[in-house]
Amino acid sequence: MTTSDSETPLEERLRRRIESGGPITFADFVEAALYDPVDGFYSHVSVGEDAHFVTSPHISAAFGSLVARQIEEFWELLGQPASFTVVEAGAGTGVLARQVLEALSEPIKRITRYVAVERSAPAREAVAAAGIEVAATLGEIGGAATGCVIANELLDNLPFHRVKATSQGIVELFVSLDGDRFVLEEGPPSS
Repeated sequence: MTTSDSETPLEERLRRRIESGGPITFADFVEAALYDPVDGFYSHVSVGEDAHFVTSPHISAAFGSLVARQIEEFWELLGQPASFTVVEAGAGTGVLARQVLEALSEPIKRITRYVAVERSAPAREAVAAAGIEVAATLGEIGGAATGCVIANELLDNLPFHRVKATSQGIVELFVSLDGDRFVLEEGPPSS
C-alpha cells in the first residue's frame, strides 16, 4: 500500500526531493518549512495568545491605534485623496487590520479600502470571516491606487537565499543530505 504525497511528512518529502534532484536552495527549504500546505508552520494559525507566538497587536490595541494615526498622516501627505487604499502585507489573522479600521477617524474610514494580503490559507479565512477584504498575493489586488503599504512582522516570514564570501568569491549555501540529516553545502549561486 502506498501513501499519497500529502500523507508523507514534509521532512520525508524534502529528503526525497533532495535525493532525486540534488541539493535545494535554502530559500526553497524555508519556503517548504513555512508554507507547505499540509505541514508548513503557517498551514495552521500560528500567531495569537493560544498559538506559537504573539505580535504587538496581540499585546495591545495601542499598536493598531498608532498605525492608524500614521495611515491618516499618509493620507494627509498625499493631499487627502477621495479614495485611499491600505495594503497590509503579511496580515496574519487580521488582528492589526481590525484595530486599524476601528481606530481610523470616520472621514478616512469611509473612503479607505483595506486589503489584507496573507499567504496562509487558515489566516486568510480568519481575515475574511472578520469582513475584511483579503488576497493571497499582492498581484490579486488589482491596478494602481493611491494609498500605502504597511507590514508588521513580515521580513521574518520570507524565504531567503544564504550566500557566503569565500576567497574564491561568493558561494551559495544549499540544503543537502548527510545520511538522514539535512546539512548545508556550498555551491555556485543559483540565481
